[in-house]
Amino acid sequence: MTETSDSDATPQAGIEGEGGWARGPRRACLAVLVAALIALGLGRLAGLWIAFDIFNHFVWHLVILALAALIGLALPRWHLRAALVLALAGYLGISLWALTWGRDAGPPLPLAPGERALKVLSFNTWLSNHDWHAVADEITRQDPDVAFLAEFGMEKEQLLNFLASKYPYRVDCLEVIYCHLAIISKYPFSKKEARTRWRGPPYIKVQFGPDLGGLTLFGIHTIRPPHFRSQLKQMKAMAKVIGHVAGPRLAAGDFNATPPSEMLKVFAEQSGLRRLTWLPSWPARFGPFPQIAIDHMFASTGVRAIARQIIGDNAGSDHYPIVETIAVAAGQD
Repeated sequence: MTETSDSDATPQAGIEGEGGWARGPRRACLAVLVAALIALGLGRLAGLWIAFDIFNHFVWHLVILALAALIGLALPRWHLRAALVLALAGYLGISLWALTWGRDAGPPLPLAPGERALKVLSFNTWLSNHDWHAVADEITRQDPDVAFLAEFGMEKEQLLNFLASKYPYRVDCLEVIYCHLAIISKYPFSKKEARTRWRGPPYIKVQFGPDLGGLTLFGIHTIRPPHFRSQLKQMKAMAKVIGHVAGPRLAAGDFNATPPSEMLKVFAEQSGLRRLTWLPSWPARFGPFPQIAIDHMFASTGVRAIARQIIGDNAGSDHYPIVETIAVAAGQD
């Protein structure tokens, strides 16, 4: 038998101990990287199973997480802690970008002959938000020509009369179950319609006159995840309705889906519209940290964006309003 002194055994044990301690966080960091990459891959399969679309709603968060984990693995120590700090910094960067760059529309593009600029606001005002004065103040501050208001119930009905002198044209479906939508406008519209409890989402529609080139505006509020199959059916049904309308069209509202999602891809393809928006607009209730873009505007040919999209102040809602300035053909008033 060979004797081993304490001096021979201790250093080796120390090295193994340190290595075992280091491998735990490193393995956890590797697991985070693999999980993020798997989630990104599953999102690509949303066309086969729509429930995988949940991962597409967080594409940029997953990319940030994967990059943070990769950097953490490359560091000599603090692998998992460094990855989590980097990921958190990336998520805060999304909000910072939205609340700084996303608040300045920049100089508008020049209008072509025969065009008119139209500023449109879309705002999910949140049914639990009863502060209609704050909503009215935000609409006044943004000064849109037309505003679509979702989750707009009887608790905020006074807003319509309060802003009537500035927005004399309005349509709502406040008394229709599950509708809670309204459109207010500085311009008159000749046709109006509100619909709910059908295959598609609750929506409200108005058609403007020749002063806005006969533009038809749809205000939409779809069901939210995890009701993926129902949401996809709503997207397809709404796209079909929009596709059958002639002339320039604009669809605005809370789509509960993000730009990389299969939901919005299907909606755009089947409606023939193109998306104008991308800025994060939710959530707004837990500090100023908007993370995902679920409020959107889509436009047909004959409608073009002439300024960058912006987001406003939440005015007590769990969403930020989105604002887009478009150009439409203009006839005679």
